Amino acid sequence: MGRPAARRPVRTDQSGLLGVRAQDRPQAPGTSVFRRTLSSPDFQQLLGATGAGVDQIQCSTDGVTLLNRSIARASSAERHPGHCDDQNVDEFRGELLAGRYEPLDLLGPVLTVDTTRFDDVDIDALATQVSALLP
Repeated sequence: MGRPAARRPVRTDQSGLLGVRAQDRPQAPGTSVFRRTLSSPDFQQLLGATGAGVDQIQCSTDGVTLLNRSIARASSAERHPGHCDDQNVDEFRGELLAGRYEPLDLLGPVLTVDTTRFDDVDIDALATQVSALLP
């Protein structure tokens, strides 16, 4: 029995990458933040209905760095004003200070990347790890 068909990575700014394997699907990135308690059941249902599999890349940093990045992003002129992120920093402060969101409760590998210092992230090594997961 061979490896499952193509995986479609889904990029999450504060959490990492979620790669969904599904038959005859191209690989395409997307962006979102998935919370374990809220999103796991939805993905479990999706994966059960489609027979797809999943790979996750868990990005983490120290909490103060993540909070500061989130505040900078929320107040950026490039951020769509409809997100209103600048108005709910206090609501998410505790989660952000944890430095990461927990990976979703799904079967499949979880790779971990420390993004505290972007210059220290070994992109080639990460690409090798991700490539090993692809068919």
